[in-house]
Amino acid sequence: MLLLPNIKTARRSMKHKLFGYMTALAALLVVALCMGLLVLGRLNSPKEDMAKALNLQLKVFRDDMESMWKNNATLAEHLSGDMTAMLENCLEQRGVSFGELTGDRDSIVAIQEAMLERLCQYTRQSDASGAFVMLNAVISPDGADTMNSGLYVQKSNGQYFTGDMLLYRGVANVGKRQGVMPHRKWAQEFDREQFAELTRHLEKAAAPIAENCRLTEVLELPGTSERAMLLTMPMVGADGTVYGLCGFSVNETYFVTHHEQPSNLARLVCCFTGSTSKAKKADDMLVCYSGDDYCYVPTGRILSQTEKDGLLHFIGEEFSFVGLAMPLDLAKGDADNHTVAVMIPKEDYDSMVLKSTLGDIVLTALLLFFATVCCLFFSRKYVAPILKDLERLKQQDRGGEDIAFNELKNVSSVLQKQDEQHKQRVTTLEGEKQEVTSQLEQVKADAKQLAYSRKTEIDPAVYQRFLRGIGSLTEREEQLFRLYADGMGIQEVRKRLDMKQDAIKFHNTNIRSKLGLSAIKEIARYAAVMRQGEEALPPAEEEEPAEECPNE
Repeated sequence: MLLLPNIKTARRSMKHKLFGYMTALAALLVVALCMGLLVLGRLNSPKEDMAKALNLQLKVFRDDMESMWKNNATLAEHLSGDMTAMLENCLEQRGVSFGELTGDRDSIVAIQEAMLERLCQYTRQSDASGAFVMLNAVISPDGADTMNSGLYVQKSNGQYFTGDMLLYRGVANVGKRQGVMPHRKWAQEFDREQFAELTRHLEKAAAPIAENCRLTEVLELPGTSERAMLLTMPMVGADGTVYGLCGFSVNETYFVTHHEQPSNLARLVCCFTGSTSKAKKADDMLVCYSGDDYCYVPTGRILSQTEKDGLLHFIGEEFSFVGLAMPLDLAKGDADNHTVAVMIPKEDYDSMVLKSTLGDIVLTALLLFFATVCCLFFSRKYVAPILKDLERLKQQDRGGEDIAFNELKNVSSVLQKQDEQHKQRVTTLEGEKQEVTSQLEQVKADAKQLAYSRKTEIDPAVYQRFLRGIGSLTEREEQLFRLYADGMGIQEVRKRLDMKQDAIKFHNTNIRSKLGLSAIKEIARYAAVMRQGEEALPPAEEEEPAEECPNE
């Protein structure tokens, strides 16, 4: 009965301890895993993950811009060579020098007739929305200071690569004869004021042409709401004469359509600008988006601030963004680098960081829950057979062969041996008990027989006087009497009571006189008879030795 509560207590302790150990081990493994991932750079905070995602997006966009503009620059170099060769060939055939070209309408028309088809071919091959040739000459001498003659063709639909072209600048009849219809905002020549940057690039044009390739800022095409960025390449003759500029244009529609960035980031905005200054204007950027149909667009003046996590905070007039930016060297003739930037609305960034944080918390909680459940399951799975074996150990045969664990089989064997030894010991003790009981009964019988024989040996009158004399003993004498009745000798009593020899003799004489005995040793015999008789002698109580009288 005492074993059962102990086993129950052990059961609770065993389960709880094993569960605690396994939980601690699981937690330790989780912590070690997290530390390992942290050291290896595989475990980052939500902000670090967002920074990595934006950085990857920035690299993709940078590579896209670098590829587009450098390919266009290479193609523009070939365009410059072809246009220069056609110009020189036409001038040679007509016997006109380039300096005599201003005011010579027929020669300019002939040059445009030769250039237009080839210019359209280059436009179709390019990653651009249009191509142009601007000559350092003018049809009317009156416009020499304000105008430049040339050609500017655009793809009719910037969203698709079609064969249809529109004439934005150039002689209308030249375009019509070659199936290039005038744009709705067509003009015959370039207005220097409307194309001020082209004019500045023309003034800087020189050989080698590749070293003088330049990009304009984003400008609004005259007469339209379309904004574009132009890449210019000088046209220089063998004698160093600057004939003009040629190149390609990339407008907003084409840029958005053909450079839409694949991304997992919702409402991603990718910007390309010609300025590296911290303060930018949205109007100075070409902007494209991710695949989403809806996106916030930066407006007005934009100020960038560096945050603690290495990201940039772009603050606009209406919206604020979070992103990254980096400089990009594209055109060798540009004094400043251009800038590529990727950004998402700040509210999206905050929402994704919060979502990622909550996701990490939920994942950690699920991991801990799963670890706890596993620990609980395996602890119970492990402890259950042990508890069954413990229950079997309470059985009479200590479980026998039913014990599952070898360790507990050894315990069962030990308990079985102890049970056998216990049974043998109990059997031995029972035999000894019976033997002692028989001896005790024999002793009692012998004592009765001895008392009876002694009783028959003594004088009844003396025995009666002995009994009467007991009541006349003093306290000290009664104390001595009880010790003598227990079988102690005179010397033993003296030592026990620490009495002097004379005092012992004095009291012994009085005791013999009062009891009518001839010797003190007779007290034991008469006391034995008295104990076996009808009158019982009360048990002797040991008293403290009393102070002896001087007379004793």
